[in-house]
Amino acid sequence: DRVRSRIGLESDAASFESEDDLLALTEKIDKKTPLSCILLDEAQFLTKTQVYALGEIVDKLGIPVLAYGLRTDFKGELFEGSLHLLAWADELVEIKTICHCGKKANMVLRLDENG
Repeated sequence: DRVRSRIGLESDAASFESEDDLLALTEKIDKKTPLSCILLDEAQFLTKTQVYALGEIVDKLGIPVLAYGLRTDFKGELFEGSLHLLAWADELVEIKTICHCGKKANMVLRLDENG
């Protein structure tokens, strides 16, 4: 797998499923090609076990993990991954966005076929 940015940068990537052991997957990849860090997107979809594994990756393997994702869903409820990341993260950095009304955006919107 590969990941590409909008400005054309790209790198090797690994995708995984909710039942995958992230510590074991990371150990396997790190033995083949030593990792400097892990960048993880859509972190809200992680399971509690996977979030715990990210901590193990940092503590046991010494590989920094930067996880990005939404805090809450369109109803304002925490995602499972976000809940545990908020509880266990060493550092939290909010990426601030602006609503179309000009104020701080703090909710997400879900659109369906009816709008």
